Amino acid sequence: MLLRTIAGLIFPTSGYVSSNNKIIGKDISFPNSIGLLIEHPSFIGKYTGFKNLQILSELKGVINDDDVRQAIKDVGLDPSDKRHYRKYSLGMKQRLGVACAMMEHPDIILLDEPINALDPTGVECVEHLLAKARQRGSLIIIACHDNNELRVLADKILTLSEGKIISSEAVNHEDAC
Repeated sequence: MLLRTIAGLIFPTSGYVSSNNKIIGKDISFPNSIGLLIEHPSFIGKYTGFKNLQILSELKGVINDDDVRQAIKDVGLDPSDKRHYRKYSLGMKQRLGVACAMMEHPDIILLDEPINALDPTGVECVEHLLAKARQRGSLIIIACHDNNELRVLADKILTLSEGKIISSEAVNHEDAC
């Protein structure tokens, strides 16, 4: 629910979410520069992964076909793959969802269980992409139940229960192997 609220897909019953000093749902519908993957990625089954992302990239027009190809490569997929999305494995669908969320290099990245169904190579691709986004200064919020993976991906881990923060922990990456 938190990710949906930040993205402007639902509105809080109390309080508010703001982006660049503009209240979502009042001043703006959603943050201007946002990429998200919430629950399971879903695309048009009769199109290739490239065609699906190409269509989405045309909505804002901030990236070109070469950028779409690179986003697909960044998650370990082949942009020239002629298979339709409906023929993708669960892991391939997840990779394409991550590519979609990150292809425009958004300022805010919201990911719900981004490593779900990924093999170790896919996990490495996501970790690398998130590290690059962090270096660019993107705000990244990840919902994940894998505490070990969160310790790799996160700078800070918040535990929520019934809409409230019940614990907060800074992650020290210098102690990592």
